[in-house]
Amino acid sequence: MNELDEIKNLLNAYYEGKTNTAEEKRLYKFFSQTDVPQELSADKKLFLSLSSLQETPEIPSGLESRIASCIDGWEQEEQIRAERHKKMTHRILLRRCAGIAAGLFLVFSVGTYLYHHSQLRPLSEDTCASPEEAYAEAQKALLLFSHSLNKGLAQMEKAEEATVKVKKVVEKHVNNFNNQEK
Repeated sequence: MNELDEIKNLLNAYYEGKTNTAEEKRLYKFFSQTDVPQELSADKKLFLSLSSLQETPEIPSGLESRIASCIDGWEQEEQIRAERHKKMTHRILLRRCAGIAAGLFLVFSVGTYLYHHSQLRPLSEDTCASPEEAYAEAQKALLLFSHSLNKGLAQMEKAEEATVKVKKVVEKHVNNFNNQEK
């Protein structure tokens, strides 16, 4: 088998992804020559362009330190965010606990007040010894209420009479005023 057939076999293996590093170097070396058969000129262009891509690009000086400082800055920002989130969580928890404590204090205070207030106020006792005496007291209360109501009604009647008189005087003056304009 001659060299050209071996190169063609290596090319087929290369395109199928079955070559190793040594075989690929042999292909690059072959296509680096100036005299390549015409049928392999497209493959030569491909290998020459790929060989230029395989060169390791130059790494700028200080790149590693700049990347490290960026990573450190991101880490610090993340820590600050985590601390803020933790503080906010604590504040929310504290507010909830304070609200619950205030509610419980309010319920306890109102309950204590009502309990002591009910013990200080004695239950109302009957003031009348018999039902007849209670009936008589109720009649007295109703008479007093009736008397006060009648007194109020009498004053309303007087006010109504005064209103009628004032209305008559106002109508008289309005009529006089209207007659003078004509």
